[in-house]
Amino acid sequence: MRFAPYVYAWGHNNHAAYKVCNVADVERVGVMEIILAFYVDGRYNEIINWKDDIRRSAVRVRLALGGACGRIISDKPMQRQVAELVHLIRELDVDWIDVDIEGQGNADAVLVCQLVSGAVAETGVRVSLTLPVEWTGLGAEAVHVMEVFHQVPVSMYNLMVMDFYTPYEGAWGVKHIQILKSVQRQLGIPWSKLGVCPMIGRNDDGTYFTLDDWDTLLKFARSVDLGLVTFWALNRDQAGTGGIDTHSSQPHDYQYTERALLYTR
Repeated sequence: MRFAPYVYAWGHNNHAAYKVCNVADVERVGVMEIILAFYVDGRYNEIINWKDDIRRSAVRVRLALGGACGRIISDKPMQRQVAELVHLIRELDVDWIDVDIEGQGNADAVLVCQLVSGAVAETGVRVSLTLPVEWTGLGAEAVHVMEVFHQVPVSMYNLMVMDFYTPYEGAWGVKHIQILKSVQRQLGIPWSKLGVCPMIGRNDDGTYFTLDDWDTLLKFARSVDLGLVTFWALNRDQAGTGGIDTHSSQPHDYQYTERALLYTR
């Protein structure tokens, strides 16, 4: 079971807001693998700025494309878009890309698939799909993305278990396990090809994913040898009561990270 939390690409060296904002900081807290988010149209320079950090470190970096707000596809010819992504993959020495298609990004799924297929053909990079889940498993949008990518060698399906905007009085760790089991049955694939990504602490919908929830989820993940545990996001794993983008509202720094390291070392 691997642990690779998401890290904000846009937060590079912004120590005024984040205690972890470069690869040296990541290594300092004991994390040896991250998912750098997000590569989208217009953010090439933001990603390439991490090059020297990454090359100086032993931390393994996966590059995430997309996300909830960014559009991966630009107006440039597809051949040029593929060339830019391939250049990033090679310059950052990335061997894995994480493709997050959700919301309005679903309209571009076919084009994103062309982009990713081109990058895979040029570099041999591995691919994971990060998919939103619904209360009982994968919904129509996630299934559509999987169908579009059916000819791409997808190594892992990473499930976003967050922001359901549904009233719930139970423990979120237990609920997330129920959803994981539902998706595993739905897809009929081994646990090693599934990942899970909660939003630590305060979520956008006002719910709270606690350290106890995280413990519950980690214990289950280890028991089935889940392929990946991650969370949104390492930059937020710091004490404080600021905005939701900078804090997850726990009393001490790196509490979610430290729990994950206990289960994955």
